[in-house]
Amino acid sequence: MDIAVTVNDILSLKSFADVYVKAGAEGMSNVVENVFFMEVPDIYKYVDPFGLLLTTLYPIANDKEAIGRFIPNLVEKQVSCVALKLGRYIHDVPPVMLEQADRFRMPLMILPNNANLSKLSNDILGLFLGSKTSMLEYRDNIHSKLMGLLLEGADLHKLVKTVSDLFSLPVLVVDRYFHLQSASFAAGTGYSLSKGDDSVTWDEALSGGRLTVHASGTSYSGLQVLYRPIADGSENLGYLIALLEEDADATNLTIGLEQASMLCAFLFQRELAMRQTERNYLDSFIRDMFSGKFPHQQEAEEKAKFFDWDLTFPMTVLAIEVLEAEQERQRSSYADLLAEGIVEQELTAGLGLGPRSCKIVHRDDALLCLISLPGGQNLRERLKERAEGILAYYKDKYKLGIGISNPAPYFERLKDAKDEAKFVLDMINKLRGPEPFVAFYAETGIYKLLHHISETDALSRYVEEKLGFLLNNGGKESELLETLLCLLKNGFNLQKTAKELFIHYNTLRYRLDKLKEYGIDTGDGLELAELALAYQMHTYLLAESGRKPVR
Repeated sequence: MDIAVTVNDILSLKSFADVYVKAGAEGMSNVVENVFFMEVPDIYKYVDPFGLLLTTLYPIANDKEAIGRFIPNLVEKQVSCVALKLGRYIHDVPPVMLEQADRFRMPLMILPNNANLSKLSNDILGLFLGSKTSMLEYRDNIHSKLMGLLLEGADLHKLVKTVSDLFSLPVLVVDRYFHLQSASFAAGTGYSLSKGDDSVTWDEALSGGRLTVHASGTSYSGLQVLYRPIADGSENLGYLIALLEEDADATNLTIGLEQASMLCAFLFQRELAMRQTERNYLDSFIRDMFSGKFPHQQEAEEKAKFFDWDLTFPMTVLAIEVLEAEQERQRSSYADLLAEGIVEQELTAGLGLGPRSCKIVHRDDALLCLISLPGGQNLRERLKERAEGILAYYKDKYKLGIGISNPAPYFERLKDAKDEAKFVLDMINKLRGPEPFVAFYAETGIYKLLHHISETDALSRYVEEKLGFLLNNGGKESELLETLLCLLKNGFNLQKTAKELFIHYNTLRYRLDKLKEYGIDTGDGLELAELALAYQMHTYLLAESGRKPVR
């Protein structure tokens, strides 16, 4: 962006000493980028936005209708101002033009009778040239300082601090998820962002002037938040943002931000590569923990410190799955979830833990969240609330399933906790289908035992022995199966069962008699327990085969 020349700058030229503004004085800060002469009535075809029009009004001097349309037509073409030379073709400015110039804030300047339009035009062009030269010198100065930083091996924080010092303004960098990456102001000074309307994205709030930045006890919004995208080709990496005081001139700052944003992209990519390398090392470390490569907990705890991680027990594992059939989209979703940091923030902040208490990696087609959680009252309820908060946050973007392990009391049980969380994902997903859920390993009941039985044929035989006559036939037998399941669920409360099935009590008694004909003694508690077990086995086997049980 060039250093702007305004109507005020043009009036300061020596050749404009005898020129005065007749109307439209509120537009003196209008930017001027070119100069034109009016030699034809349809001049509007030949002017560009932000131009200054020099004219005697000769082409339309005797056309009252054209005079009335003159200023509005120029406004439509975004012309910045008009300079009139009176005397030869028109002696006074028509009142309609004065009124329109004031209304549209278009400066209408009056040139003296002896004004040389060519001389005035050349002086204006000279001003443009000087402005461009100054701009190029300014750009070169900024570029030299910033490239010096690059050659010194400076990081993102050094760049932000230098840009802030150049303009004596707060400067910050956010990533594409609007997480703060670096700032010229000290940490802990009350930094936060707000967009006012939850229905818009952060990008929309920024581009629409609705983003408010709170920093160091001051709030900045609207034109006070000046930004430049940090881009690598077509990929947006984040934003470089400067915070201005009210009515500050942003012209020079825009040039500086433009230069700095290009260097930012390089430093951003370098830091992203470093973070990915660190994440790869963390992934290998956690894989080694699960595979038993650390014989002693103390050895793992010491290595965890390299990853800024307080590895303490008891530890709970959350497995988070994106319920998306298309694998490529699923993988990209995991990458975004890791980069956004919302999951980690929701778990640690929501549970009153520090950031060193939780690490998240992508393994085994899920995100594994390892959280050091001391025991306490309502621990399961608190975990469930946090997990449901994650589901709610992403409800419009992803369908997520979250499985939660039992707490691993010591290091040797960590792999068991991971397997428990993964089992919950697999089992609940098979039972319920691709709908969001939060479930605990402790809630999987008999399924967690059945999972360890390799002889599924034995399970099938047991189901056939106990329920085959009801499962393999339709008609009345399906009614009897439904009745039996409802009885089991309601603790054999006949009235509650009849109400839930929407049948008369006598109808229920009739079905119980039919069950007795099949050898089911509803008065035998042990028999009922075995039937309940058989049905859970049946449900488990169906889920393992990819089919859904009839409930």
